[in-house]
Amino acid sequence: MEFLWSQDRHLKINWNHISIVATFIGITGSLLVPASWLQDQIFLLSFFLILAGIPHGASDFIIYKQLLGDRFSQRQQVLTFVVGYSLIVMSYSILWWLSPNIAFSFFVLNSIFHFGESNWNFLPKSKTKEKVLIYWIWGATVLGVPILLHFEEAAKIIASITGSVYLLSDLSRSVLISLLVASTLMTMHYLYQNGLFDRQRYGVEIRNFCLLIALFFSAPLLLSFGIYFVFWHSLKAIEDQYHKLGLEREENLLREYIRQILFFTFLSFGGIVLLYWVGVIKMGLDFDIGFLFVFIAILTVPHSLLMNQLYKVENN
Repeated sequence: MEFLWSQDRHLKINWNHISIVATFIGITGSLLVPASWLQDQIFLLSFFLILAGIPHGASDFIIYKQLLGDRFSQRQQVLTFVVGYSLIVMSYSILWWLSPNIAFSFFVLNSIFHFGESNWNFLPKSKTKEKVLIYWIWGATVLGVPILLHFEEAAKIIASITGSVYLLSDLSRSVLISLLVASTLMTMHYLYQNGLFDRQRYGVEIRNFCLLIALFFSAPLLLSFGIYFVFWHSLKAIEDQYHKLGLEREENLLREYIRQILFFTFLSFGGIVLLYWVGVIKMGLDFDIGFLFVFIAILTVPHSLLMNQLYKVENN
């Protein structure tokens, strides 16, 4: 991937190498750092890791503009975006208030598909049925394996969000983990056998997946998922946006893209800080990781809908 800063100067960044390094740090850190210290700091570490994933969703307006093309004026684009985005966020927020269990279930299903689509969006349009199944397998694996491996920790977070308590035996969790990992490996083999990527890409995908599984096994739930979310999902989504929007050829659009990411990222950070200040410091409410996940869940829905439309566009 290349970022174009001028006509004769390029900044080349290999996101895959960054993701691999971050994953190795997560694995070795979890194995070497005392468990007691890691548990004391895990909330803070995970909080900042998950927040670091916000920038990949901060470009939603420029994606919306590109999808619309010249069909509306600038003012109409802003108005329809704000109204549509607000309606989706408000509707989903009301659903969380009325039925946390239904809202949480929708969040899980939406996240599974979104993670899978982001990872395998290069698959040809002619294989629609296979693509959907492959999306679900990948998303269920990267979301399900860390949850099943650290189920007690995950169950506490889910209970704080939904009020429901879920139980799974060790045998059930082991069987589900084995099925998810085996399904993903078979999916990769299927893609290789059908010529959807070459031997080198096949080896890279197997290596990356094994690294992720090692991370999920060695690191605590929030830390391992935070590393995946930021370095394997968010960075790849930014790379996809870069190519789909044709930013390597449009320097002005690239600058607008960067400005928008910075603006909405700081706006999101500011909103979270304000909510924390009002709710926790001023009102004395308890703040837990469930609050952060609900916040991310609400913003994920409109973002995933836009990314779904963007992935249907051929690379510019």
